[in-house]
Amino acid sequence: MNLIKLLPLLTFTVAMPTFAAEVSQINENNMIGHWRCQHQAEEPKTKMKVKVNYNINYAKQGKSSGSGTLLLNIPGMPELTFNETDKSSWQLKGDQLVMSSSDIKFTNVSHPQLDNFFNFNDILPDSINESGKVLALTASTLTVKSEAYGEVYSCARLKG
Repeated sequence: MNLIKLLPLLTFTVAMPTFAAEVSQINENNMIGHWRCQHQAEEPKTKMKVKVNYNINYAKQGKSSGSGTLLLNIPGMPELTFNETDKSSWQLKGDQLVMSSSDIKFTNVSHPQLDNFFNFNDILPDSINESGKVLALTASTLTVKSEAYGEVYSCARLKG
């Protein structure tokens, strides 16, 4: 199983929220606020599946924080559930969303006894820089296409 190839995708999935729609005028003020993001991916060779439910708050001055749940299905293993939190910085450069995460923490809540075998905190780097093309940014939706993986990630603004 080649986890090293999938881990950047997992990290990007957690760190880069997004949505699919037509390009609207990219207005940085539309980023500010709380977003709910969901995404699923499968690594074709290993059939490893990842499902992410994630909330992120994009704050002014390029700061963000998030938390969520990551479900990981690896053939031959029980489904693993991780809680994830992170703190990041973000900025829009034209139609590019650039994220830099430096405080990412995973907690295995379903099978902590497997942490010696599979611990994200030991595997992932201390900081991660990612970028994606903003396909849509409105008052209610955000859609970004990963520059590294070509996948589209989607989020909806939370009310309140």
